[in-house]
Amino acid sequence: MPPSTIIFLIATLVTAAVTFLNVSRMANQLKQVAPTERRASIFLDLPWIIREHNRLFPQSGPMLAFWLSLIFLFVWLTGIVFSLATHL
Repeated sequence: MPPSTIIFLIATLVTAAVTFLNVSRMANQLKQVAPTERRASIFLDLPWIIREHNRLFPQSGPMLAFWLSLIFLFVWLTGIVFSLATHL
């Protein structure tokens, strides 16, 4: 495996962890505001968490961080594919 692929893979893993932390922070904010609302897994309720957080906290920092981390995740995954394609 080429070194650039390993670097992109590590960056992807770190960005995925940051994305998960952002989603859990948004879910915790929702629990504080509306504790009687639905409580389920973060992975199962991701669209609901994003929609409700955007409705209750428009233009918030965690929402911006979430979207930026998704963009970076896409960039790193594209880098992995490009690196593997050029080294095969």
